Parts: sequence; structure tokens; C-alpha cells
Amino acid sequence: MWSKFFTVTVQAINKRAKMSLLSEPAIFEVKNFTDVTGNDHLPYQAPNPIHGMSAKKASWDEIELMWPEMPDAADYKLYWDKGAQDSQNIISVLAASTNRTTSFKVDHKNSGGILGSEYVQVHGGVFKFRVGYIQQNTKKES
Repeated sequence: MWSKFFTVTVQAINKRAKMSLLSEPAIFEVKNFTDVTGNDHLPYQAPNPIHGMSAKKASWDEIELMWPEMPDAADYKLYWDKGAQDSQNIISVLAASTNRTTSFKVDHKNSGGILGSEYVQVHGGVFKFRVGYIQQNTKKES
């Protein structure tokens, strides 16, 4: 029997493009975790999570994100909730690769027209972002 720990942090942006501070990480455990590769005899060692993602700049039409570099990262992958305000908390891929950079600019084009829209300009929005990385040696994602 194995278990796996996950961390979650939250940051908000209001209709005046003001960003809240990043919340303290909440840690929870999933018990009876089984490695989906079939290697049940070995515990799955997930890469360390990235802590400290922040917004360098935030407005109704652009959010510039940055995070600390991970020494064993081959590349970074960015996720977000598209500003959906529902209980499902569906997270989608925003960028499958950041070309090894530790920052990413979310704009009208790469957000699918969400940022920079009239709705966000008038009403603001709350967006949740998550960054993961691909380990150089194992190719596993954090």
C-alpha cells in the first residue's frame, strides 16, 4: 500500500486587476496509490512540486506568471481553470511547453480569447494556475 501527497495553492484577481497574495499551500494525501506503470513493487517517487508561482504583472488582458527554476526540469507545463466559477474545478492545459523558461505570458491569443475579452474587462475574473515540470532523467511530470 502506497500513498501520494499533493499540494494546492490559490491566488485570485479581481475586476480591477488586483492580485491577491498566494495562499499557504494545503497538503493532502491520497492513500492506496498504485503506480499506473504496473510497478507495484516499487513506490512511485513523484518529482518535487514547484512552490512560489506568482504573477509579475496582471491586467484584464494579460497575466505574466513566473516560478522558481527546478534544477532537474527538462521543461515546464502550465495548467489553468479558464476562470470557470463552478464546483468542478476543471484544470486544462494552457501551455504544453514553456520552452524551458520559468515565466509565461497569458494573453488574448493563448487564452482562447478569455483574457482581453469584454466580459473580463467589465467584470474581472478569478483564474487558478498550476505549473508542473518534466524531469530530465525520468520524463515524469511533477
